[in-house]
Amino acid sequence: MKKLKIIPLIATFTMLLIPTYQTAKAAPGLNSSYWLHSRTVTVKKRVTAYKVKVASVGFKDHFVAKKVIKAGTKIKAQNGGASWYWIVKGHGMHNNANHFWVININNSKWIK
Repeated sequence: MKKLKIIPLIATFTMLLIPTYQTAKAAPGLNSSYWLHSRTVTVKKRVTAYKVKVASVGFKDHFVAKKVIKAGTKIKAQNGGASWYWIVKGHGMHNNANHFWVININNSKWIK
């Protein structure tokens, strides 16, 4: 009878010691619906962001400036749709109707 009372106690104690959660090993992929909205991310490795001037016809959009973003910098990123991989903002990169900032890396390995 004494052994039957100890078994639930041991099971409860074991459940408390073993974590039941998992943390994400990497950010969601580029085409995930997670990136449809702007998300705050930390840059893992040095990347270059390009300022795009918006033209009246889409194929005439062109780069007018570039900026190197160092590792550890926090920025906001979202999926760029069909034409651009990532649209970013923050730390001197402000988007408006005439310009926006992009990063042309086709994966999410550069962010955490």
